Amino acid sequence: MNFKTNLTITRPDTSSRKNVLLHIFRSNRNKTSGVFASFLLVQLILLCSSPLALSDEYQDWQSFVIIPDKATVRFTDVHHLETMDKALKADFIDKTVLRSFGFLSGERADAVKERLKAKILGILHRVQLILGMHLKRVKLDLFLFETRQDFDRFYLTTFGFPSPAHSIYKQERNAIYLTLSELTTGVLAHEMGHFVICTYCLVPPPANAQEIMCQYLDQHIRERTFQGLIISQ
Repeated sequence: MNFKTNLTITRPDTSSRKNVLLHIFRSNRNKTSGVFASFLLVQLILLCSSPLALSDEYQDWQSFVIIPDKATVRFTDVHHLETMDKALKADFIDKTVLRSFGFLSGERADAVKERLKAKILGILHRVQLILGMHLKRVKLDLFLFETRQDFDRFYLTTFGFPSPAHSIYKQERNAIYLTLSELTTGVLAHEMGHFVICTYCLVPPPANAQEIMCQYLDQHIRERTFQGLIISQ
């Protein structure tokens, strides 16, 4: 078998590469040197943690792109977007900010998505403004779950231990996981606060310090004192 041909294609099939490496590792672990076995094991670990491998878990999710290649909402039921739209309040965001993000008041088929896009970007811009942290880059996925049970089941299966809260930001995945039954503007602002802090700071502050700042966001995000536009699409 020509392993070089199978392992160096432009867009590799993650599962195929994984199976090939597993086959080599299992069939040769008693025949080859420890160095070669260790090399194969390292390759397996890198493959399983690569973006290509992580993309496999998105196959059952629908997506709504907020900013191409930068911010995406992922959901399993289109009604989740309507629920999220109802949960997020935009009354505190200056109308000029909403219009700059494409806020549409007309009755169009994509009106919910346009409103949701404006709200999410409006909250993200407000979080940066309050924290005084202007992001030069944004890479974020928002995962929506209808109930806490749905989220807990996903979290346990994906990460191997129970979720500590109904909504959470995972820095290593640039992802915010949200339970819609518990979602409020403050909850999203809180988790976005963790995202902004961890993205802005080369060495993020300790978890306790982050939590204090994010609780402040949760409580003050809807105050009209904070205005201004500091994030562009």
